[in-house]
Amino acid sequence: RRWCLGAVATMSVWTCLMWGAVPIGKIVMPWADDPIGVAMPYAWPPSHPVAEAARDIIRDVPPDAIVSAQYTITAHLARREQIYMFPNPFRAVLYGPNTDLEVARARLPAADDVEYVVLPVQLDAANQADWDPVAADFETVAQNEYWVLYQRKGA
Repeated sequence: RRWCLGAVATMSVWTCLMWGAVPIGKIVMPWADDPIGVAMPYAWPPSHPVAEAARDIIRDVPPDAIVSAQYTITAHLARREQIYMFPNPFRAVLYGPNTDLEVARARLPAADDVEYVVLPVQLDAANQADWDPVAADFETVAQNEYWVLYQRKGA
């Protein structure tokens, strides 16, 4: 029993170091940005140009506004009643079982209440496909090299 416990603990730590999103995994395998086919999480220091640009953009979002934003910015906008990780609520993105059901990918009623959307300047194909159907309802109110802030027309 002790041998099995030791083996499980050792392999757990080894797996975390090699495949996890911990910094030492990058030190152990510096050649592998994406070792298992899943994009590794990233973070920017506060002085990074993308982080500074994000702070500039979100200053223009009123504190009581309902917002849908790209996932790296949602935590910085989270002190409000309603915040969604884009493409929610325009297209429901659920986690867990039954995420392929038609109802699981439907447009949520809250989509009509979203006042601001914060997205990167360069969208990947999936996010662009989600943005295109609703883009006509919004206008650009601020933009920098990395981020765009949209406001619902007439809001």
